[in-house]
Amino acid sequence: MLELKAVHKTYSSANGQTTGAVEDLSISIACNEFVCLVGRSGCGKTTTLRMIAGLERATRGDILLNGTPIDGPSAQRCVVFQRYTLFPWRSILDNVAFGLETQRIPKSKRKEVARHYLSVVGLADYADAYPSEMSGGMQQRVAVARALAVNPEVLLMDEPFGALDAQTRTTLQNELTRIWETERKTIVFVTHDIQEAVLLADRIVVMQGPPGRIQTVVDCNLPRPRDKGSATFLQQCELVHTLLEGIN
Repeated sequence: MLELKAVHKTYSSANGQTTGAVEDLSISIACNEFVCLVGRSGCGKTTTLRMIAGLERATRGDILLNGTPIDGPSAQRCVVFQRYTLFPWRSILDNVAFGLETQRIPKSKRKEVARHYLSVVGLADYADAYPSEMSGGMQQRVAVARALAVNPEVLLMDEPFGALDAQTRTTLQNELTRIWETERKTIVFVTHDIQEAVLLADRIVVMQGPPGRIQTVVDCNLPRPRDKGSATFLQQCELVHTLLEGIN
């Protein structure tokens, strides 16, 4: 479904120097697959996600969705960022409906869809509230609902739970797993948290860099729901940790 073929990304500074951000990145991601990108800071995880989103262009190589080159942002690929980026002057319902509004979906229909996805993320009773009245975890649920409401083929998530406290983070990880199993979206999820990757992913892409490269791809075939205290879960975490520690 989603394919990166020999993707390179470089940046040029004002004095003409070129810096490599991503180098020779190739991977295929299947429909409905949950893939996590892990690696140290500066290994190109977010740059890779932004190129898939169409927010940045690859310098060389191809990024294809269903065989069609990605050449810019699209409702087919929605991004959930670490910060919630909600509109403070809009109600929660209107925040979720925003993408549908830009697509000129009739008001009654977009309200119906927005209410459905607020229910999916457990916030049906907060439709008339405003972002300032909600906790960080609740705002991030709204951001997920807003992304799902436009029915994207791929959901892109850039450390979406990184700013949350541990308890809220665990709650939203479990919630995301439930939503993914229900909605069956293809998800590409950036994280530096090994346990989070093992908890969520079908496959874990271990990256190194800079410039960003794929060191290895780890299959994560543990049954769901996953028990963070089980021996198999901890062994999988240790495997990924060992791979990351081996990166120079």
